[in-house]
Parts: sequence; C-alpha cells; structure tokens
Amino acid sequence: MNYFKRAVLSIRRHKFKTGILFCIIFLLSSLTATAITIRQAIINTDAGLRAQLPAVVTLRVDEEKLLYYSQNQLPIGDSGRVTAEMVKAIGQLPYVRTFDFNQSLNVYSSELERLSVDTLLGESLNGSTDFNSLRSDGIYHLERFTLRGIYYHNILDIQSGLLELVEGRTFLPEEIENGKQVTILSQDFMEENDLILGDTINLDFIFWGDENTDFIDDKLMEDSMSFEIVGVFNHQLVGDDEIDIQNHVEFLNRIYVPITSLTPTLDAVIDWLPELGLSEEELEDVLLDINSLHESIVFLLNDPEDLVNFKVAADHMIPDFWIFSDLSNAYEDISVAMATIMDISNGLFVGATFSTVLSLGLLILMFLRERQHEIGIYLALGDYKRRIFAQIFTEILVISIFSITLSLVVGNFVASAITENMIRAEMANQIIDENRTFAVWSNSPESLGFSHTMTHEEMLEMYDATMTVESILAFYAIVLATVIIATFIPTTIAVNKNPKDLLLRKDI
Repeated sequence: MNYFKRAVLSIRRHKFKTGILFCIIFLLSSLTATAITIRQAIINTDAGLRAQLPAVVTLRVDEEKLLYYSQNQLPIGDSGRVTAEMVKAIGQLPYVRTFDFNQSLNVYSSELERLSVDTLLGESLNGSTDFNSLRSDGIYHLERFTLRGIYYHNILDIQSGLLELVEGRTFLPEEIENGKQVTILSQDFMEENDLILGDTINLDFIFWGDENTDFIDDKLMEDSMSFEIVGVFNHQLVGDDEIDIQNHVEFLNRIYVPITSLTPTLDAVIDWLPELGLSEEELEDVLLDINSLHESIVFLLNDPEDLVNFKVAADHMIPDFWIFSDLSNAYEDISVAMATIMDISNGLFVGATFSTVLSLGLLILMFLRERQHEIGIYLALGDYKRRIFAQIFTEILVISIFSITLSLVVGNFVASAITENMIRAEMANQIIDENRTFAVWSNSPESLGFSHTMTHEEMLEMYDATMTVESILAFYAIVLATVIIATFIPTTIAVNKNPKDLLLRKDI
C-alpha cells in the first residue's frame, strides 16, 4: 500500500485526533487570514482613495525638514537648486502625462487695475490684504502685477481642470519656443479693464533702487513689453472662507505668458547686474538664483495610482531638502486610523505565525508519541523513512488544506465585519474637527489652487476588503509553510528513532 492510501486510512481511523488537529489549525490560520485580510483591505482602500485624488504632484522645498534641521542646529549645507533641465528629465518618466514649471516677474502698469475682494464681493474681508497691490498701499499712479511665465503651451492649470478656457486659445508650441509676447487673462480681469480678445496690454519691468521708494524717481533699470491677448479663462470660486476667496482673486489677477517671453528682460537684468558693484561670489549667487526654479513646478500624471511609483522613481533625481507633494492630506483622517489598524494587523500576523509553529509543533509531537508503536512497526518491516515521513506529512497537509480553506472564508468575513468598525471607531477617537486646516506649504498643490476634500463617510465608503488572487495565494503559502515548519522537526525526530526504541514505547 502506498503512503497516500495509508495517510487517508490513518485520517479516517483517528477521527478524534484528526478533529482536534483540524480545529487547532483552523483557529490559528483564521487569525492569519484575518491579519492578511485586514492588510489587503487597507491596501485596497488606500488605492481606492488615491484613485479619487487629482493626479497632480508638485515639487517644493521641504520646509518641514529645514525647520527640523534649524531647530536641532543640524548642518544644512547646500539645499540644492532645481533647474529646468532637471524638471524636464523628471517629466520624461513614463508616469507623467505632462508637466509645467513657472518663472515669475513683477511688472508695473499705470493703466491696468487689479481685481480685489472689494471689487468682486462689494465688501472687504477682515484683515485681507493684496500684498502685490501698490494702490492698496496708497500709491495710485502705478499698479504692480506678476507675469506667470509657463513652459507648457496648453497651460497645465487648464489641462488639470483648475481653470476653464472660455474664449480664444492656449499658447502654440512655437510661441513658447520663440518667446512670442502673447498672454491669457481671466474674464473678470478683462471686464474690469475694458479689454477684449486681441487687445494688447503694455507693462513695464522696473528695477527700483530703494525698497522704501515712492515708485516715482528711483528707477535704476526699466524695460517695456507688450502682450497680445489670445485667450480668456475663468476660475470658479470653491468654498466661501477667507483663504478660498483670496486664492480665487489671485487666480483672476494672473497674467499667463510664455516663459521664454521673459528671457529678453532677464538677459537685460543679467547684463545690468555688474553695475551694482557686487562681488564675484555675490554675482554668481544672483545668476544661479535667476536660472533656478523656485515655484509652481507641477507634474500631471497619467493615473492617480501612479503617485507612489512616480515618487519612488523620481526621488533620486531631486536635490536634498526638496520633496514631492500631492493631495493625500484629503484623506489624512482615515490614513491615521488605517496605520493604527495596520500595526494591529502586523502584530496579529506575527503572533499567529509563532503560535502556529509552537502550538502545532507540540500537538504533532504529542500525537506522534502515541503513534510510536505504528512508526516502529513500519521501520522494523523495512519501510523507507522517507515514505513514513511522506505519510505523516500527507495526513497533516490534507487536514490543513481543508482547515485553511474554511479559515480563509471565516477570517475574511470576520475581518470585513470588524475592521470597518475599528477604523470608524479609531477615526472617532481622534476627535477630529473636519473643518480644521492643514499647514499649507509654499508650492504645495493646495497653495497652487488644487484641492480635494472628503468627508469621513465618503472615506469609509471606499473601504474594500476584497481578497485578490495574489493575496489568497500568499495566505495559502504562508500558512502551509508555517504548518510544514511545525511538522518537520517532530516528524524528523520520530522517523529517525531506532525501531527497537519505538516498539519499547520509549519517549520520542
């Protein structure tokens, strides 16, 4: 009779012991199934939440890290500079649909008016100040604006849905390449200044000699430029708090131009800089600063689920003290709760694994002691040790497969029923105010106008405890490996004993 038939007969003959072994494996593997299901549920939920985010990533200075280094008096050294070439290299990664970077330039006009909260709402916000406006400071003969020089001709703010093109067109690739002086303005800004599509706006770049200048006589350098209006956009006000309104007004005052249209003026500044009498080191720092990118470096990805892979692939391509930011703060509440539950799951998994090895190993050792006489007879009759070993392994594996399969169903059901409630309770325990705000760092997606909000219920709706084929196979592999380890040592000891010792019923 082959070892498999002997194993089946042994299972039938020892029904009580088979039942005990089945129950022990079932209970222990149910814990493992619960832990793996919780882990898979958190992975699924995190992926689902990420899929809801806008696929936007920005590159910014890591102000949190700089603050930590400063507070702990750690050496910072050179925090590094980001160049256009560096951003273009990152933009070639397969996860990136398109990208953009900006260069800003302050300019002045005696003809144009800035939009203000007063103009739009008919009332002021408490403490609100337009820091770019000169007229709000009592200087009425001149107004200040910021040219937003962009690299991507289709304007990423429009492509991402942040703005809506309502008239005209975006820039042409050749206009970016050749530095053509064209612009795209907001509809409200044009109405405020009686402008129409095709009009030209005149602006002056002025380098003032004194920070406390009266903006009349202290001009050290001046360069004039004119831009033809080729497109009109609109921005929708999202939210009604002070920050939302101020961001809305900032968008409406934007003057989009090709980044290359700023090159002649910047070249003129570089040619003029030696007149300031700077040292070579100071002059080099200023030139590096002019040629470096500091703001609004934005990557639009193909899929929100590419966020993690993109960061991993691009992290080594940026200098120290720079970081990629996305809008994952939108589900920060549930992330904290899931991290806590994940820690519990990891502890449960480790505990279940060790318990299975120890408990099952001791149980099998005890059962084998009671079968010493049977094993001794097989050995005395000349049966191969490997056949006896295979028989015992087959018995345990057959019982384990049925037990593990049932435990997978039960463990998945238990984890699905319990984990969502655990996450809900953990979120409640945080005593979180859903109206609170996170720190908005410079050049983060939030500071650039991108936003995504989720309520607790919307987050919990994304909870998904579905087991994937990979996770099911991993569960079987882990539990069966644990059973094999627990079985190997006592079985090896048993089959390697002298038949005489076994037949005399000496302890294994």
